[in-house]
Amino acid sequence: MNDKHKTQHRQPFNSYTSNRVITTLEFLLLDKLSMGPVSRETVINCVNEYGVAWTSQDPRRIGKLFTKDAVYVERSFDRKATFRGRAAIEKYWKYQICGKQSNISFRHVDSEMVRDADAPIAVVKWLAEFDNRRENRGDDKAHKRVRFCQIAKLIFEEIEIKKEDGETKTITKISYLEEYAQGVTGKSFRWPGIDASAEELWDGIRFEPPKPPPPVPCDECGVLFASRTKLHAHLEYNDAVQLEDGTVKCVPNEKAKEKMRSDYVLVCLSVGYSCEGPNEQLLAAWKNIAISINKKLGFDNNDIDPPMTWAVPLECSNSATVNVVTMKVLRVHVEELGIECLPKELNTAMSQHEEIDNFVVVHNASIVKRPCAPERREYETYAAYIPWKYFDPKRTSEKSRVVYKLRNREQPREICDKWRIPIEETAAIEFVNYDITQRLKDGARLMKDFGNCDLSDEKDDSIKTLKVRTCAMEEPLHHYCKITVSFRQNGKGEVQRLVGLLLAFTRSDINEETFLAALKDKSLKVTPLQGCYEIDDFPQDCINMIEPAITRYENKSKMKLCRYGKTKVKLSDTMIESIEETEYRILNCILKSEDSLQKWTHPNKKGINL
Repeated sequence: MNDKHKTQHRQPFNSYTSNRVITTLEFLLLDKLSMGPVSRETVINCVNEYGVAWTSQDPRRIGKLFTKDAVYVERSFDRKATFRGRAAIEKYWKYQICGKQSNISFRHVDSEMVRDADAPIAVVKWLAEFDNRRENRGDDKAHKRVRFCQIAKLIFEEIEIKKEDGETKTITKISYLEEYAQGVTGKSFRWPGIDASAEELWDGIRFEPPKPPPPVPCDECGVLFASRTKLHAHLEYNDAVQLEDGTVKCVPNEKAKEKMRSDYVLVCLSVGYSCEGPNEQLLAAWKNIAISINKKLGFDNNDIDPPMTWAVPLECSNSATVNVVTMKVLRVHVEELGIECLPKELNTAMSQHEEIDNFVVVHNASIVKRPCAPERREYETYAAYIPWKYFDPKRTSEKSRVVYKLRNREQPREICDKWRIPIEETAAIEFVNYDITQRLKDGARLMKDFGNCDLSDEKDDSIKTLKVRTCAMEEPLHHYCKITVSFRQNGKGEVQRLVGLLLAFTRSDINEETFLAALKDKSLKVTPLQGCYEIDDFPQDCINMIEPAITRYENKSKMKLCRYGKTKVKLSDTMIESIEETEYRILNCILKSEDSLQKWTHPNKKGINL
């Protein structure tokens, strides 16, 4: 910065050089800053006098508050109304205040005043209400009660006047007034009233919620209730009983029991299973629990066959680490048992008839307001476990094998060294060669690109979320490949078809054109070149559903039903242990089902040693 700029920067406010453009506010204050900040008492007296002139509808009185060349900016009724000079201000007041308004009330909220520490400027707030006559309106709309809150910026100026004895006197007047009003008339506003206290005004302008009333105790048992309505409901459905220690306890009466017999509640369960009929096993376990509770309470209600709604239809997979089911059951059964004890009771009832490879496990239970229907899930994730030897192209004769060509990509995909380990650095390389893994990886990318609309624009919604991942497993399962498929399956067999297509493509039993055509058209019948197996008949026993994605439902219901997903509620240690144990048991069942893969690849041959 040069010396000239430094000099200009240090000049006082009222001695600007002629070559600088000054603002309107600076122009108004050039000769007024010498008086310094205005006192609080001066502002209060001035605003109170303004209110008296308004309520008394006296234009001459309002004119005495302003300087001769004052500027009055009025924004309550006209967005462009600006009056310059005392005569114009008095004329406006005669027309607007005296001619149209009546029954005027005014309140200066002096507790919320703001004053400039260096200049004679103050910002004040007041409330006003009056009857306003509106022109060019019908008779029924000509008059309206107006209520508003106004914020006004005031700039003051000291004026010297001569007394009769020749001495001069200094008085403070308004040289600039700028008003802004917020109407508080109508259903969406709460008028605090002219006589409201400063605390009420401070809370009311922010629409603070009313303070809840103090809790109301029950005279019998002493339990506190948030409202009298809840207390009356408590007294209606409970009777006071004196216990052995002399205390009094309210217990449900006959009227409450009658209500509970017909009162239902929705219970949402997080369930893992490996069987063909998890619905039947859950239903049988619940019936045993409900019958036991009915005997205990002396109920005759036989409505113990609740309807069930699964987040992912059961025909989509024979096994699931996590699936979600909603049951509609009697509230009395849940309250008697306790929702936190329900998973343990159901697991105990089902374990009595459980088999090693045929089981159902309940991870968690919650009471919900709406069922977790299939349409509420975004997608679900499946995992297929296939030994590497089934990807070997040697199973196809040399004459019929497709010559595989890697797809040319303009931009190579990014590889994260932190989590992706080359196949040749894993123990799986003992069971598979590098070329097979590259074909498998490229097939998975073709599927993912197809789901991202890179290869097709017209397809059903279930493919839009399609994601396919492949990975080698750690020892001792390093002879297995894990294929993860994420999408929303709408019908039975869709995931089997996708895994079968990927396996056939990796084995070079179908070419890329056939592969993409089969992805686009689900009804297309695909026959491998070998013709020894049907792609759509890939064994379901080798596929497990990991879990559905229902994050929005979990957040709205404020509970945790699945292991993954960014939810506000965290997984409990008990639920983590239950899911991990179920995952281990399901994996053991899948490893035992390798015979189904042998039968699928060679349906007409028996005793093949692969």
